Amino acid sequence: MAFLVGYLIVLACLILYQADLGQVALALIAVTLVDLRDPQQVVQASYRGDTPIYPASVVKLFYLVAVHRWLEDGRLQDTDELRRATRDMIVESYNEATHYVVDLLTGTTSGPELSPGELQSWADKRNAVNRYFASVGYTNINVNQKPWGDGPYGRERVWVGKDFGNRNALATDYPAEKLEIVVASDGSSDATAAIGCARRVERIIV
Repeated sequence: MAFLVGYLIVLACLILYQADLGQVALALIAVTLVDLRDPQQVVQASYRGDTPIYPASVVKLFYLVAVHRWLEDGRLQDTDELRRATRDMIVESYNEATHYVVDLLTGTTSGPELSPGELQSWADKRNAVNRYFASVGYTNINVNQKPWGDGPYGRERVWVGKDFGNRNALATDYPAEKLEIVVASDGSSDATAAIGCARRVERIIV
């Protein structure tokens, strides 16, 4: 019942949002509610949950999961600078810190435009995080761009596409077990996930 009430509240907010900004506003919103309090009976409801939308800084959570996966696989070294950047990416939501993390995860850097052949090789590397999430069952996802305040420029501008068709995109309707990777753990298998499950409700609220 509490979950149903929560869903109705979200719908009410959508209605108010629509009334204030017009019909076009609803085309900019996607919402998924997941009740994980009972792991044996997960309840999920959504509005436009299967529609990929621009995730803004939410993408940083996916880069955080990738960092832990890369560390476990030996593809990244655990350095003080990586820890500082990861902390600033999540706690402070710094775009510059995220740029550094994306560079490490993908072996790419920003810079001037590239030739078509060079860009193809660069793009293959930049899609590393996409390939990882596809391998663990995520669909309707594109996580291969750095977040920008101003920009992007150079090869990054070419990469996002003339009409920004290659920008980051996430749907909100993922299977509960996939969503839990992000909201209830850090994606690692070193018992941190168990801590996340033990504090599942509190972590989701935060």
